Amino acid sequence: MASLHVASLIALKEELFSRTMKVATLCPKDRLMWSPVPDSLTFGQLLRHMHRSEYNRMRVLNGVIDHKTYYVLRHGEGETRDLKVTLGEVTDLEAELTALREAHTCTLHSLGGLSDEDLTRPTDWGGKKRTTLEFFLLMFEHDAHHRGQMAAYLRLLGVERPTGKDWRGLAYGK
Repeated sequence: MASLHVASLIALKEELFSRTMKVATLCPKDRLMWSPVPDSLTFGQLLRHMHRSEYNRMRVLNGVIDHKTYYVLRHGEGETRDLKVTLGEVTDLEAELTALREAHTCTLHSLGGLSDEDLTRPTDWGGKKRTTLEFFLLMFEHDAHHRGQMAAYLRLLGVERPTGKDWRGLAYGK
């Protein structure tokens, strides 16, 4: 059984993932390569970016890849590093949702193997020394940022937003 703080992080991750899935499943299948402006990631690219980032962050945390490899996987190599190019064309919503679920499961597995002491362990991330707890909180923030971006895209297309407190959280009302 996970320690108290780790268990709280797992519960928070589950709650945040539920919110993300409520928004992600609303992405119109015929608009996966749509974005409001040319330089923005598309719906599909946002989903792909989210699951690839989460999965590869867990690989960094678990010592499978280093930071340099993470950034190459994220942006490509050389002078033409471009996130949109690296993410490519997205045509299958179900495949992206499946990959998002798999990345989430990978994160839960990594979290489940930690102790409360592990959360205070120093971890290099973003050019700074951070605790493992901060590493996870930054990952959660990244997910929330892109969930909000997708919600804005949906509103621009006239798609009804999800209802209920589960997608927005308790702070936003009833």
